[in-house]
Amino acid sequence: MVALLIGLFYHQIILHNDYEVQSESNRIRVQPIIPKRGVIYDRHYEIIADNMLSFTVSVVPFEVKKRCDL
Repeated sequence: MVALLIGLFYHQIILHNDYEVQSESNRIRVQPIIPKRGVIYDRHYEIIADNMLSFTVSVVPFEVKKRCDL
């Protein structure tokens, strides 16, 4: 039982900063999405539909600090 308590103390108190840094670095995940379709042309080889690069950003409201507007 003593060894278990020492292990818990070591991991939760002593190694707290290391685990916090690892946790912060795991929050952001870049996931590239490969387009499944190509460019669509009409009979005169003019582009009707083209691939465009776009980005999506998500915000978790309770993780954002309150902002002061001056």
